[in-house]
Amino acid sequence: MRKQFALLALAFFWLVSCGGMPGNLPVFSSPEPVVSATPTFDPAIPPEYLTQAALPRTIPPPPTEIPTETPTPTITPSLTPSITPSSTRTPRLFSPAALGTQVIDMGYQPITLEGVSQLIPIWQTMKPVVRQAVPSGDNQKLFISTANGLFVFDQSGAQLAHWFDVFTHARPCKSCLTVNREGTLFAVLTRNAGRWEAQVYEVRDTRWKNLRLSIPLEAAYRGQENEGLVLLSPDGNFLAYAAGDSALRVFNLNNGRQVLTSDKPLRDLQFSANSALLAARDGRNLLIYDTQTWQKPVSLLLPANDTPFALSPDAGLLAITFSNRLRMYSLQTLKTAREVTVPDGKPRAWELTFLDENRLQGRSVSWNAARTQATIITAEWEALSGKNLRFETSQTSSPSPYPATWPQEVALPDLTNGLGVGEYNGFRYITSEMLLVGTSQAVCWVKIFSGEQNCFSDPQNRLFSTDTIALKEIVQEKRTLLQNWRGEAILDVFGDYRVRAVDRSGEWVVIDVRGAAADLYAKGRSRASESVGGAFQAFAETRTLFAYTTQQKSKTFVITIFDKASGKTLAQQKDVFLLSPLLLNRQGTLFLLKRDLDKGQVIVQAMQAPRYTIREVKRLSLPAEVQTFTYSTKEDLLAFALADGSVWVYSSDFEVSQVFQAADSPVTALAFSPDDRFLAIASAEGVRVFAVRP
Repeated sequence: MRKQFALLALAFFWLVSCGGMPGNLPVFSSPEPVVSATPTFDPAIPPEYLTQAALPRTIPPPPTEIPTETPTPTITPSLTPSITPSSTRTPRLFSPAALGTQVIDMGYQPITLEGVSQLIPIWQTMKPVVRQAVPSGDNQKLFISTANGLFVFDQSGAQLAHWFDVFTHARPCKSCLTVNREGTLFAVLTRNAGRWEAQVYEVRDTRWKNLRLSIPLEAAYRGQENEGLVLLSPDGNFLAYAAGDSALRVFNLNNGRQVLTSDKPLRDLQFSANSALLAARDGRNLLIYDTQTWQKPVSLLLPANDTPFALSPDAGLLAITFSNRLRMYSLQTLKTAREVTVPDGKPRAWELTFLDENRLQGRSVSWNAARTQATIITAEWEALSGKNLRFETSQTSSPSPYPATWPQEVALPDLTNGLGVGEYNGFRYITSEMLLVGTSQAVCWVKIFSGEQNCFSDPQNRLFSTDTIALKEIVQEKRTLLQNWRGEAILDVFGDYRVRAVDRSGEWVVIDVRGAAADLYAKGRSRASESVGGAFQAFAETRTLFAYTTQQKSKTFVITIFDKASGKTLAQQKDVFLLSPLLLNRQGTLFLLKRDLDKGQVIVQAMQAPRYTIREVKRLSLPAEVQTFTYSTKEDLLAFALADGSVWVYSSDFEVSQVFQAADSPVTALAFSPDDRFLAIASAEGVRVFAVRP
């Protein structure tokens, strides 16, 4: 009975959070991808869509020799990773409440290691950061990947859909979102459960989406621009994907067969608008495949590795630009059909797009030395004759992230509502329902369940906070001044230094002395209680202890542990290759993280009273660099936040672990609630609170 009540309450909350009133577009999310043989459905999908055609499809694992459409010696069959989702994948059915919206307590249970795979976001606030915007092939719909999910708009600017649970990774990527001709099929390359994954979705009635398949990629995470790609053919028949050092693969989505694999680092893939050809760059070689046969491609040697190119919609012409010239090739013979000089005669880097069979558009963006002003040139040519049709120049400080062919700008909702996001100098639970979120420009105390928030902001001064009050650093000549909101001085020191950390009681402050030393001051004192050489790196605290590290020019780190009650330094040790995060447990043991450069591992080290010698605890192999880590309140779980947005949760003895995808950019702060029912995470784009699915 309790379970039925909980499900009814969850359904009611879902309707409220989606704004279920006439004229408001509801938000719908896809079901959990099928893991077993029994299909599952989003309960919000209308009954008429519950047909065999709407079932999520999973391409079965390939046999030892993968058949191709037309086997040829140039297409090397190879094993591909299983496309069956893992049992630890992040749940993707959610519609989290926004800032200021009351969250219904569904009786969430404390987070256990077994429950990590069931964590879902129940609350979030995100900046509307546009990562990629891709129109459908017919230019009727615009798909926009943001930090707040995936939006779909029509040409009038009306929002057709918003899916909170579809993301591309935050690293710049020009080919991580792809859409077919009609906008009925789209794919993203993302991170899920700490690994790369290509996801393909079907769209029905513009508002409903259904996960058709997901393909995990066994590739290392490098955190680089354009690290991977995913591309659908305009007719939706083929899917190409790759990430990191993985091979490029192309699948026929109709029969599940792999038609192409290449271990070469092929990039800048383009399908022709009629899906007849696929072009791919292999260094200076441009390879062009016939998608009917997938036989040995024809190739063209380009002037440079980054020469722009475009295929005409009818697959008749290939356009390239180099230096100050535009050249057209016939794709039948790969012979030059036309060459023209751009109007101003200057060498430029162009982004080329065919508007139709005979009109070609070029767009060039160049920044000034300070990257504060961009010059945008838009040109248009008649492809067959080479006639210059258009040449316009404009300047802007923020180029539009939307494609030049889209008719208008799109307004995205900003759901931050005054909550500071970005670089956090305070992020912790004050009570089981109150979360403190502090940045250099805003400090907020947020009550998740009531929707209340109390914020202080100051665009002129850097902010810090205790558990109960906001503090502001007032920069003055030859003076370091830290005041509370009532104007009372917490710290007043001679010298124009910078405050770097404040403990949660407001009794202790660390300042950075121009990178030469980090000084620890007691509240109201003019002399430092401790001064350590080197630039301040990080700190950790309990109610009785304060620990911080500095980095010296020799790449050596100094670790200091300080007793707040006695005002005495308990220990100082030196070490090398330390990562920034620190963690103190209730027993006063300090945990440090160290790089193992030879094996690419993270070494967990500990300093324990009374001697505080450094000892090794565990070596971990993680897919990305650790940003921060924390204990659960009971200290039976240890969570590591990574640069790829994943969070790895270990048992206290490191024998068992689970992973979930908390964000799609580096997770830079995380905190368990005092009752261990909630785990809050923060990234540059915003904040999410997770709980175990009821």
